[in-house]
Amino acid sequence: MPNFQLKKTAGFFLAAALCIPGVFSGGSRDIEPAWYVRANGSDTNTGLSSRSPFKTLARALEAAKTSDTLLILVMEELTDRSEENSRDRESVFHIAETGNRAITIRGASDKARLSAARTNKRVLRIARDAEIRLENIEITGGQSVIGGGILAEQNAVLTVAAGTRIRENQAETGGGIAFTGHGILILEDGDISENRATAGGGIFFSSLVDGGVSGRFLMTGGRVANNKAEELGGGIMLADSPTDPAGEFRLNGGTISGNTASGGGGVLFFCRDKTATRLAISETKIMSNTAVYGGGILLNNGSFVITGGLIWNNHADAEGGGISYDSGAVSELNGGVILNNRSDGMGGGMVVKQGTVTLSGGFIGGSSAKRGGGVDILYNAVFTCQGGQIAGSESVETPNRADGMGDAAFKENGTLHLRNTAVPETEMFSSVNFAGWN
Repeated sequence: MPNFQLKKTAGFFLAAALCIPGVFSGGSRDIEPAWYVRANGSDTNTGLSSRSPFKTLARALEAAKTSDTLLILVMEELTDRSEENSRDRESVFHIAETGNRAITIRGASDKARLSAARTNKRVLRIARDAEIRLENIEITGGQSVIGGGILAEQNAVLTVAAGTRIRENQAETGGGIAFTGHGILILEDGDISENRATAGGGIFFSSLVDGGVSGRFLMTGGRVANNKAEELGGGIMLADSPTDPAGEFRLNGGTISGNTASGGGGVLFFCRDKTATRLAISETKIMSNTAVYGGGILLNNGSFVITGGLIWNNHADAEGGGISYDSGAVSELNGGVILNNRSDGMGGGMVVKQGTVTLSGGFIGGSSAKRGGGVDILYNAVFTCQGGQIAGSESVETPNRADGMGDAAFKENGTLHLRNTAVPETEMFSSVNFAGWN
């Protein structure tokens, strides 16, 4: 009798479970409330389950903006053949303002992607004031004048999160992502790779377009890799305006690697004012990037602070294997490691031109150049050493090396102040005289 009762009870619960959609069935299990989108769906469906999906992303966005369900699940590839976008002839997908709501677009499988292949259009336009989060989805095949993968307009907020791939897009400006105006771009995770542009191969973030003011760029994770710019900013180009000194650019994590450009292989930072906006690096790895000027980073004006991170194995054909300071950039190096960078010309670790740099912590070592293996200072630049290390060929195991003059530091028409720092005088050379060494 007890065994019979147990079997009867178990059979009742099993039968009940089989009656619940998606449980112990071959179909997908819908757990989190979401709007579902699939290319073979219909915009007359409810969109509330994987068995009744919408056809277009536009319909799901419309539903999300007028409900408490702010998650959109893309089940497979969406293209111009499934999307009906009559409002934007330059983009396959268009997101209008989201009504002060943060909407998440998440891929429900590895096949989930938004594609603009063979359309000669960008993939996605995010209109001003919209707030979007991308998770586990691919943005690919876009082509445009600005923002091949994504164009985000003034006051837009975009978060790139885990599993997002923005790849193989191209544009004149911002191959992967182009941001204009007072917006916010947050890179939490994901992969931005194999994009192409004239400026900003992977990302172009600027407030100079359309008369906008400064925004906020934050990178805490992810990878910006193997992108190419014909001119400026192979991985990332950040440009700002002096009209808003509150502009914020922070690299607090993630990796920027394998990118190429003429100026700023990994990162190019441009500001119209010497101190208006600050670029801060604390944990990001900038490595194996190449350029003619500034293999890792090229700075033009603005304020620059390094408190940590790694700038490693970057290469410049002419100036600044690791970093090139140009046109009045003001910088503080309080930490971090600048290691094993190379220049075929000047400044293996860094070159400082018409700027002001203070080294109070961190390490510059293992770099090589024809002149100024560690640092090259010229054109009235001021370089002050009050801490940290610039490794000379006889000081540590990873020395800087110059084929011509100045293993640790070379000074030409600039000023170098030495205060309590590890730079052996035998490794320094001034092409003018030693009057500037204090």
